[in-house]
Amino acid sequence: MSTYRCSVVLVPYVTHIDPRCEEGLRELETRGIEVRRYQSTASIDRARSDAATEALDKGFDELIWIDSNMRFDADDVERLRSHDLPVVAGVYPQDGVQDLVLRLAEDTTELKMGDGGGLCEVRYVGAGFLCTQRIVYEAIQREYTLPLCNTRSGKRTVPYFLPMVAADLHEYMYLGDDYAFCERARQAGYKIMVDTTILLGHVGSYVYGWEDAGQKLPRSKSGKLTPRRAVRTKRPESA
Repeated sequence: MSTYRCSVVLVPYVTHIDPRCEEGLRELETRGIEVRRYQSTASIDRARSDAATEALDKGFDELIWIDSNMRFDADDVERLRSHDLPVVAGVYPQDGVQDLVLRLAEDTTELKMGDGGGLCEVRYVGAGFLCTQRIVYEAIQREYTLPLCNTRSGKRTVPYFLPMVAADLHEYMYLGDDYAFCERARQAGYKIMVDTTILLGHVGSYVYGWEDAGQKLPRSKSGKLTPRRAVRTKRPESA
């Protein structure tokens, strides 16, 4: 790992930060890592772009994204940082859908999670627990000629997380803020990596039924998962 990286944790939130998430954030602060909490709106791409632009302007060279509904240990952040990779993330489940917030790389059909896991390349991953380095943002801005917006009015921002349309083998995909960032990073020459040894919690909406009162959900420290959306990564000839 590099001898020193000036790091900041960026936490966008709409109404509140989950108490367990806040516990992890405060532990990071006690370890000397700066945490910046940003009240967001429904336009999360703008919130992320604003926060990233400001952090880079302030001289930070490692931007760590943690969503306000993530449950994690501070050691999980240290593990991501220890890889010293331009883009590396933790894997977490979707809210309300039995799937993970990622798209697999070509020829990958399953992920080993927990004790049997490790580093794995993916095509896209959510920004809920994502560690990124300055060099990626600089490369994205060069590759896509992203302008500095609002230089006369409003908040100055570079649209690193602007949603985009990408071509797949048989279709065009609308990519939201985090997947669009991953696509731009890939096109700029950087791999999107995940550490599947990190086991995160994702707090979301859930309707409890009578079944929940009579049995416990099994938990495991390791296992294999086959995400439903094992995507193709080849592009059409015209793309």
